[in-house]
Amino acid sequence: DIHRCAPLLTVQQVLSLVGRALFFRFLVDRHIVSEAELPRISHRTSDLSMVFSNLDALIETCTWLDKTFNGDLLSLTDSQDALDKYAGLRQLLDAGAETICWHLTNIQCKAVHGQLPLQWGGIYFRHVPVDVLSQVYEDFAHQFIPELARETSIHFTPRKLAEIVVDGAFSAVGSTTPDRARVLAPSVGGGVFLVLAFKRLIAERWGASGKRPCRAEIRRILMEQITGLDVNHDALNITALSLYLCALELDPDPRPLSELKFKKLVGSILHPVDENSLDPAKVPDDSPHDIKLGSLSSEVLHRHAGLYDIVVGNPPWNAFKDDRAGALNRTLRKLLAKPNQSTSITASAMVARYGSPDIAFLLAASSWAKPAGAIGFAVHGRFLFQADSFELRRHVFENIRVTGVMNFAALRQDQKIWPKNDAQFALMVATNETPDPLDGFFFISPRHEPRLSQEGVFRIDPNSAIPVSLFQVCNDPQAFKALYKGGRLGLDLLHRMRSETAQPLGEQVAKHGGSFNSGYQTGKEENRQS
Repeated sequence: DIHRCAPLLTVQQVLSLVGRALFFRFLVDRHIVSEAELPRISHRTSDLSMVFSNLDALIETCTWLDKTFNGDLLSLTDSQDALDKYAGLRQLLDAGAETICWHLTNIQCKAVHGQLPLQWGGIYFRHVPVDVLSQVYEDFAHQFIPELARETSIHFTPRKLAEIVVDGAFSAVGSTTPDRARVLAPSVGGGVFLVLAFKRLIAERWGASGKRPCRAEIRRILMEQITGLDVNHDALNITALSLYLCALELDPDPRPLSELKFKKLVGSILHPVDENSLDPAKVPDDSPHDIKLGSLSSEVLHRHAGLYDIVVGNPPWNAFKDDRAGALNRTLRKLLAKPNQSTSITASAMVARYGSPDIAFLLAASSWAKPAGAIGFAVHGRFLFQADSFELRRHVFENIRVTGVMNFAALRQDQKIWPKNDAQFALMVATNETPDPLDGFFFISPRHEPRLSQEGVFRIDPNSAIPVSLFQVCNDPQAFKALYKGGRLGLDLLHRMRSETAQPLGEQVAKHGGSFNSGYQTGKEENRQS
């Protein structure tokens, strides 16, 4: 609606306005901003819920946000001069100002001012997780910039699933104490993994020291232990907003507002890695499109090698179908090559059969992570089940010590668990070290339970966790499929059926003079008999 009222606004500017309104609503409902601050925010209104109610108040509020937080608050124009920036914005908004201000004010209103059609008033943002910002952006991107959404694989991970990955990674980290861990999200998206990791780091620091971290320590953790990469600048800005909110929310005393300024996150801990942000001079001679691979480009792989105790995320699953495909193949071959060995024919065949970047990110994580560091990723389910992926799967399991796999194939159609995603997927946690041949891990497949699915939740039953040996998954292409469909007994039965002593059913029937036919068939309707 805002875009229709002001057609000269870009989709990014619409996103910026809505993002700022949501950010302000978070501040008010979390009691970080109170009525006492209103005179410093805007002189054009007498109520905090009305700071976006007219064009003058809107511009004063945006100016105050820029001045107070000094961060990456979703840029409205390219100009760095405040007067110039907001003069241009006023011209763009002027024609549809009344409707635009109504929509932004609707976000601010609480139920005490009356329910409005969009029902924002019934939402108490004190209890809304900050990662809702990433979900708003995902919906926005798929509706208004679908080409970009498809190209950059904008599908942000639901909080419940990201929590499993982050908790698993923190439990697996062995390269340092969890409170001192450095965390990388190489495909940051809307920031849910980094927000959860940031909260976990603060909790770990509190537990290790016995004292609640003060503001200075919280900001130090943010600036020194968190790193995110993405090709999408808007996603990085949304992540910055979410991290700002998280830091403010966990601040034991967020007062006075004049002391809450942040350092800019985009460019310091959140890095754009699109082809316009990387150095063309560092493109390999044998791969001219390497610079288009984002986090998987040679420059980024080298720059972040061996720096992190934890690497987590949900990398893109969409296969590259343009000139990036060849570059990805070359990168995968390099990642698959053993030290001091040339890339094998088998590795090249693996690459040719598996074209999406998710496993390339998983392999790259072993170079980003320190020895014994933790890796936690969401990956496409085909990696576990497709026969064509067996060689690649074996390579991964033989070179990274996987500690747990959670398979969500049974819940792929449950839209309330992962809206807008109907692909099978799995969550994996591993440590960055070569496994022992006798190592194993736990495999669990949450089942579809209609009543739970209607609420958008699922059950993880510890009794359903199946211990699996490394030998089984590295020697049986059907191991994961058998475990998923038939459990431990199903896999054992499959092995017995394949043993040398097993005789196919057809041969057994033939011994008794019988034979197989195609069975009962109805045939064409006119030829059927009663």
